[in-house]
Amino acid sequence: MPNMPMDVSRSIFITTGADFDQWLTENAVTERDVVLAIHNKRSGKQTVSLVALQEVALCHGWVDTRTRRIDDERYAIRFVPRRPHSVWGAKNRQMARRLLAEGRIREAGLATLPGDI
Repeated sequence: MPNMPMDVSRSIFITTGADFDQWLTENAVTERDVVLAIHNKRSGKQTVSLVALQEVALCHGWVDTRTRRIDDERYAIRFVPRRPHSVWGAKNRQMARRLLAEGRIREAGLATLPGDI
């Protein structure tokens, strides 16, 4: 997937991992990326952690690519489908093993796992 600029004007605001899980369930097959907007911790508003979003993405075979500050209270995170044979970092490998043991990884996510997981 080419390195596309992040268009925060079309971002989807979410406050829970379940919101992202629902979006991926409904759109992962037809969309090529999504930009999520979330509050930062300092805002004092309900938010979801980056780790929680990364877990949901991994379960669906997606991965975060970059983050960008929107304003003093919010930032945007771009997620895309994971490419076949992409490089998996140690953190994502560890997360995938745990999510697999918990039975949380969906069929699309299973298809993206490296052979040694």
